Amino acid sequence: MGLPQADRRALSEQPDQHPGGSDVACGCHGPTLICWGTASPGDPVQVWPAGHALGEWAVVRIHKSDVMIRSVCDWLEHAPPKRGLTHWVDGRSAKELAKAWFPVEGDPQVPPELKSLLDSREDTRGIVFDEGEPERAVVFDGCGGEPRNADLVLWGRMPGGKVLVSIEAKADEPFGDIAGEYVRQSIARNPRTRIPERFSLLCQRVLGVDADNGEALTLRYQLLTAVAGTLADAASRGAETAVFVVHEFIGMTDDGKVDANAADLNRLVKLLSRGSIDAISPGTMAGPFEVSGNEHFAGTERLFIGKCRRILDAAACQSPDRRT
Repeated sequence: MGLPQADRRALSEQPDQHPGGSDVACGCHGPTLICWGTASPGDPVQVWPAGHALGEWAVVRIHKSDVMIRSVCDWLEHAPPKRGLTHWVDGRSAKELAKAWFPVEGDPQVPPELKSLLDSREDTRGIVFDEGEPERAVVFDGCGGEPRNADLVLWGRMPGGKVLVSIEAKADEPFGDIAGEYVRQSIARNPRTRIPERFSLLCQRVLGVDADNGEALTLRYQLLTAVAGTLADAASRGAETAVFVVHEFIGMTDDGKVDANAADLNRLVKLLSRGSIDAISPGTMAGPFEVSGNEHFAGTERLFIGKCRRILDAAACQSPDRRT
């Protein structure tokens, strides 16, 4: 999938202007300063200038349909978000994820907050990434309908074997619909829908509970399919370790929505851990979790759920006409 022609015209007609007088064709870059770590906005954090070289963490290649991606503009051209430029906005997750991996044009750079997260556990420390694919569609069952659309999938290796890391980028966008409501609404629209079957399989094979489980019904559907997609993709590539990471971009965000997302992820982790883990904070990983799997992905004892956070300079994220 490439960028629609209308969006290409819009980009060529409206290049971004940034402090210092430089134009960036394609509107690709934004913040001149970012922060990372486990802190919340306003807390002490490590400061990392945009464009700082992190060569030792470089991915060998990021590609889409065998086309190499070497810049934020390449990412937009070859792996745009579903709604194109509507979702390609400074401060929002789709564009900020691309900027995190390409602070400058050239080799991709593993974001330091992601590196720190993975190195926080011996199980995932020292991963060497070989390749990555943005906007990757993953089929995880035989029910038809939408596949899992991962914002970025990374394949790598470590002494313990192969590893797959699936990234879900978030500013303050929600994790989709609440599962129980989504199932009910799907049935109301189409009594023959297979969504109830899919939800039942996800509950049984990922969570180890029945579809009428009250906690499962309150989960965000996107999180459940994200875990299933991560496991299915790991199995298809022979990866012994599967890691699902929520990568937050905080700055032009609503605190209430960010907190709601945190509560949604916590509910998933609590159910996966059979109640032994109540919450997961930025910069930490939970697991390993045991998952039984189904015909599309093998069971595993090495599923990890993690969250990392990048704190953006909100003023730098804004276009010139929005700054005061």
